[in-house]
Amino acid sequence: PITNLLVNAIGGVLFPVPVQAAVDASILTPLRRAEACAALGLNPKRGILLTGPFGTGKTALAKVISRVAVESAWTFFYIRAEDAEHFAKHLRTALSYAPAVVFMEDVDSIAAGDRTIELNGVLNVLDGIDTKGRALMVILTTNNPDAINPALRRPGRVDAIIELGSPDRDTTARILAYYL
Repeated sequence: PITNLLVNAIGGVLFPVPVQAAVDASILTPLRRAEACAALGLNPKRGILLTGPFGTGKTALAKVISRVAVESAWTFFYIRAEDAEHFAKHLRTALSYAPAVVFMEDVDSIAAGDRTIELNGVLNVLDGIDTKGRALMVILTTNNPDAINPALRRPGRVDAIIELGSPDRDTTARILAYYL
């Protein structure tokens, strides 16, 4: 049952249709159809920032993304906020296993406020020559997108910001129908 819920979460059970479309376009399609995207000249390197209050499905989405990544022959790395101080090192490791998805919870722990040595290390890896044209998808989550340093949010580092808000009326009805 939980697996069905996670699969259906991407089918619109947990997310409103516009959020579903953004997740499909920015994350799932590039994973599932990497060769077709490359043939169209789309850069395989991308960054996505998932925002929203607690309980809106960011971590549930990580589980779905991990399954889709593995099914699509991508390596999946999950970085907890408490491991954030080593995020640049995790990114370099992921490059060794490319194509790879790096999913980091609560990026605020290293990217809120002014630039720090840790944040500069992450920016250097994201912008470095080793990542150019590489199949590396970096997905970051935050509950407070306005706190994220603009240097991390700029295009080229973050290509899409997807807000996972509270379920709308139709989404709530689908959730209830699923459980009832």
